[in-house]
Amino acid sequence: LNAWLAGQLDSPQGGSGQGRSNAYDFARNSYNWKGSNTRKMRASLGKAMAGTTRAEWHVVGDSTSSAYIGTGYDYLNMWPRVMRSQLAIVGIPVGGTGFVPLSNPTQQDPRWTFTGSWTVAANNGFATGNSAGSTATFATTTQGSETGTEMSLWYFGSATGFNITVDGTAPAGANVAVTQGSYSAGAVTPGGGTVVVKLTVTGLTSATHSLVVTCSGGGTYMIGASLSAASGLAVNNISILGARADYWADTSDTTGYQLTRKNSVTTTPDAIFLALGIND
Repeated sequence: LNAWLAGQLDSPQGGSGQGRSNAYDFARNSYNWKGSNTRKMRASLGKAMAGTTRAEWHVVGDSTSSAYIGTGYDYLNMWPRVMRSQLAIVGIPVGGTGFVPLSNPTQQDPRWTFTGSWTVAANNGFATGNSAGSTATFATTTQGSETGTEMSLWYFGSATGFNITVDGTAPAGANVAVTQGSYSAGAVTPGGGTVVVKLTVTGLTSATHSLVVTCSGGGTYMIGASLSAASGLAVNNISILGARADYWADTSDTTGYQLTRKNSVTTTPDAIFLALGIND
């Protein structure tokens, strides 16, 4: 795998693949693929295989990466998830679900389910709980070995307060950290403002888990969630249907979906896949 990623194995279409500077590689469907360009990617796979820490890749893209297939969404077969599954087959341990957003009004990722009243506007990157008692559940499955020991939840600081449980129980305060606002005995109190807040629950057993958000009132703005393992490779797909390259360069956006995706996945990635251009 390392040799193939470094461009050192023969391409099925012919040619050695070595030193493919300024050339299109049909086998990899990529331009200018060579060892120097994939050094950090290959190093992160080595880190993932070593089992000592988690490697993270980000996918920044448009509809072709967001699971949209023209008439709906195919979450199981979107290419970032297929890539993660194929790497698992050749021995790269899975580092968890990666970032799983709330963004599609007609068909959510099956790991998210709702009760009560929720509104998801087209591609704005968050869902709004409209009434007390409404719930949003993020539950992982064993498909793709999506297990982990740490769950994260992203939401707006302007959200109404809400409650959380993990596997049916309010997490202990010692195992919960929030980047803004406060947490106490299952109750989350956001600190206000159009900022993205991250809540992290640690100390879980290495298994599949479920996180339930219960609204205390209307205006509960949820962005996404993840389950992370201590090691392996996690792929954070922050692609947006209809996105253009300038969306990600827009520093003036303070409330829209560009903000939610750009500011949600705050980890420094080992590699970034840019899959943009068809909407520009």
